[in-house]
Order: sequence, then structure tokens, then C-alpha cells
Amino acid sequence: MPIIENTSIIREGKQDGYVSEAQVYHMIKKYSNAYLYLQFDVCEVKKVHNSVPDGERYGAIQGRLVTCEFNKTLENRWIQPFSLRDFELPSENEYVLVFEYGVPPNTKLYYIRDFSSDRKLTYNISNFGKSGVPLEAEVNRASAVVNNKVHKSVPLPRYKDGDKFIHGRFGQTIQFTSKNKQDPCLRISNNTNKFNEEGLYVPYFDNEGSVIYLEGSIIPLDLKQRVEGADKFPELTGDQIVIESDRLIFQSKKEEIFINSFKKVSINSPEILINGQPYVHGNLIKDIVDQLVSILGKFSTGQVGTVSGGVVVGTSLAKETAILKSIRKQIFSSKNLESKTNPLGKPSKEKSDEELTNYLITSGY
Repeated sequence: MPIIENTSIIREGKQDGYVSEAQVYHMIKKYSNAYLYLQFDVCEVKKVHNSVPDGERYGAIQGRLVTCEFNKTLENRWIQPFSLRDFELPSENEYVLVFEYGVPPNTKLYYIRDFSSDRKLTYNISNFGKSGVPLEAEVNRASAVVNNKVHKSVPLPRYKDGDKFIHGRFGQTIQFTSKNKQDPCLRISNNTNKFNEEGLYVPYFDNEGSVIYLEGSIIPLDLKQRVEGADKFPELTGDQIVIESDRLIFQSKKEEIFINSFKKVSINSPEILINGQPYVHGNLIKDIVDQLVSILGKFSTGQVGTVSGGVVVGTSLAKETAILKSIRKQIFSSKNLESKTNPLGKPSKEKSDEELTNYLITSGY
């Protein structure tokens, strides 16, 4: 806020009582210079315009300044968000930075980011009343806001030199970090308190709900394989993107989906359906075909008993018929639970302190 000293004493004028031209010039210059710089004040938010946006009041707030206008609510003066590109709507009782911009008397108030007065990522709404002596109705309103907000524990991620973070109130983080102190990494995490951690947590796939991870490092990525009995991961280095969550959905609303690989496409799951039909494992279908070839070979070599001069007697083919029925059942079964090549999924689990320490020391995150 432009702060103009109100303790200035006008110097005595000439003997005739008039102020000289030089004195008037310097006084005007002093007060006009107050608007040459943006000066900030802390504002305690008292009202948030979060109803249907009407354009001018989109994201606007009302509040009371802590320093310049102590204990004075800015009545009928809506404070606009400084930017809608990087926008976060504050809550009642939170504190934001406010400044005034424009040519007097047509100046407007703008606010920028809130600050964590109680060192939390969620709602900083418990320390209301710092901007002055609140009225009883204001205290009751502030108490109701505090009681109605969900109190959630959101841990902060461990950081390294050069890191940059964007945190949400509810456990989302965008982390710009590095591996080997130079290779770029970008991590987008959701549900960072999956194991209800307190304080700080190590950004890792197991203790985050969903992760999109982009990196380009010569250090192998420490990524746990979630499916046993599947193709083992090669050495994961270089430019790559990892998406991990409890469930992944790829769905096209209108056009095609293309999956192309320069080298190899590996799909592993305990059950695979294509167009609603079960996928048959390669080793299984090979064994089935081998059995069919064996049975047909018996017919061609005359190893199957027949009645002399007549057709094959049904009872003599009972064993072979049973085998064919078994083969048919195996082909059209949705699962081959007895196949040793069938992979098994395994859920994520929380890392021990020793594992996390080793993870930080070795590959980093």
C-alpha cells in the first residue's frame, strides 16, 4: 500500500505567513513519489466472493489491513486477484499480501499469494484477529469458519538444493528437482500423505497415491516392479516418463489410441481381455497345439484302435475325446490359474526408514 507519512510538519512560511513556491514544490513531489513504488500490506481476509462469478468480482475478497489501516475494514472495496494465470482463492481468516495500483484517485487493490502463518499447507485460518480488535460478531463468524473447515495433515516433501515446489492444500505437489545434481526431473504427485505421514516425507512411488514422473538421468531409476512373473525391467536410464497409480484409465472420446514402440511392447497382467475376450498366453496355446498335433498324429499313424472293416468305435476314442474337451475348456477360459507364466500383482507398501535413507543416499529422487 502507498504509505504517506502523516507526521510531517509543514515548515514555517515567509514572514508574511505564505508558503514559498519551493516549499509547495517539495511537498507535492514528496506525496506524489509515494505512488512511484508498489508497497505491500498484509490483509486479513474477511469475505470471499465465491458465488457465481460475475466477471469483475471473480476471485475478489474483502478484508482488513494489518499495518496501514489497522482495525479498519475496507468497506465496499473489493480486492482483485493480481493474476488469474497463477490463481489461488484464499479462505476467510487467511492472510494475503495486498497492494494498490493505479493513478489516484482511480486506484484499485490487488492481492497475491497467501502465506502460511501457521506453517501448514492447508487452511491457515486459526490465527484470525491480528489486524485489530475484532467485533463479537466477527469473532463468532471466524470461529464458525475454523470449525467448519476440514483439518487435514499434509506433509511437506524433502527437498534438495535447487528444488522448486508448487503445493496444493489437499496433498498435491509439483516438484522441479534433479538427479545427480544436474539431470532434470519433474514429479507430479497426488495424495502425498498416503500413509498418513507427519512433517516431511520422501518423494517416492510407494508413499504417494499417484505419480507422473519425468526424468532424463544416467542414474538408473529405482522403480519397483509391481507384477511378479513378468518381463523384468531393463536398466531404466535416460529420458523416460513413468505413470503409476492404483488404477490407470486410457480412454479416447472420439478418435484412435496409438501405442507404438521402437523396440518392444510388453503387457503383463494376471488377466488380459481384448474386446471382452480373454487373451490366451503364448506358452499355453503352444502346449495346446502340441497336444492337438499329438492326437492327430495318432490317427495318421494308425495308433488309434478301430473295428476291422468299419468306422472308429466311439468308446475307443473316449480318452482322446476327453482330451479335446479339456483343450477347448483351456482355450476359452478367462484365466489359466495353473500356468506358471501367469503374472501375479502385488500392492505397494510403506518403505522402512532404512530403505528411505538408502534411497536418498544412492539414486536420489
